[in-house]
Amino acid sequence: MPTPPAAAQYAPPPGPQQPALKQPVPDLLTSELDVQLPSQTSSDIPLPVPPVPPNPQKDALLSALSTTLVGLTTQTVQSNTAALPALRAQSTALRLAHARLQSELDQLQQLDAALAANERVLGEAMREADRVMDDARKRVVPDIDETLVAPTVVGGQLWGLVAEERGLEEAIFLLGRGLDRGRVGTEVFVKQTRSLAREQFLKKALIKKIARGMGLDVDVDGRYVTTLPRHRVTVFP
Repeated sequence: MPTPPAAAQYAPPPGPQQPALKQPVPDLLTSELDVQLPSQTSSDIPLPVPPVPPNPQKDALLSALSTTLVGLTTQTVQSNTAALPALRAQSTALRLAHARLQSELDQLQQLDAALAANERVLGEAMREADRVMDDARKRVVPDIDETLVAPTVVGGQLWGLVAEERGLEEAIFLLGRGLDRGRVGTEVFVKQTRSLAREQFLKKALIKKIARGMGLDVDVDGRYVTTLPRHRVTVFP
């Protein structure tokens, strides 16, 4: 069998050539000051930056601002330094006041505790007193003559004489007030006063006699005071 003839080999056609890239134009407004000119190569030394020209107005403004700030700072420091002694004295006074207030607070707390304890004791005493009063209301009130009893018969006579003598003295006093107000006549006043004074004198004499017999002592006011146990009788002369 005969072999077919070999196919002819074809080379691919050449593509279109790309245009050469152009160098970008430097922006002098936004770029740095060090701009490399086209005539300079990478091996050349860059040109020096020109110095900034002096600005007299800016220098004067900065000088005035600096002077003002220094003056304000100096004035503030001086005022603060002058206020330091007063502030130290005020701080010392505040510390002393705080210590004094703390001491008073401690005393008030102690007083509050004492008052609370006294209040509890008083409450208990009042409840006990209410209980005793309720119990006393349920009891029969005794007669005064049954309650106040002299230890001896002579002592009872002495008590009675003292009560009568005090009553006579009160009667004479009331007669005098009645005479001053015009409710008692002169004759009635003289007659009644003489009678009451005579009776009072006799009772006083009897009281002194009984007091001496009972061995009573006489105090500085001339009154007889008994020394009997559980009883004390005062007799006016």
